[in-house]
Amino acid sequence: MEEIRGLEKSINAYSIDNGGNLPDNLQQIGRGGVLDPWGKPYVYYKIVSDDDPAARFYVRQLNKDFDLYSLGYDDQTDLDIDLEQSLNDVLRIGEGGFVGRASDYIRVTP
Repeated sequence: MEEIRGLEKSINAYSIDNGGNLPDNLQQIGRGGVLDPWGKPYVYYKIVSDDDPAARFYVRQLNKDFDLYSLGYDDQTDLDIDLEQSLNDVLRIGEGGFVGRASDYIRVTP
């Protein structure tokens, strides 16, 4: 979760320095080689519109700026964070209002 917060800070700093534009990828902020605790790269996706079907969390529209997450220990995920393969993903949700496991987010939201 701390690494996701650090990446988020770097992404936001880039945005401030570049007139509100988000980076296209983590390489643009010099953090492309950062790996999650399970040795996998973090997933970053810049959301380009409110109805962007390519966004990771499009199904529940959990972010409006960018998606940033780890696939968790099983290296599996799904667009629906309620499904078994997504429950251990470590997610940034609500423009950074929540960072943690999908299973923890599901427990605290209706």
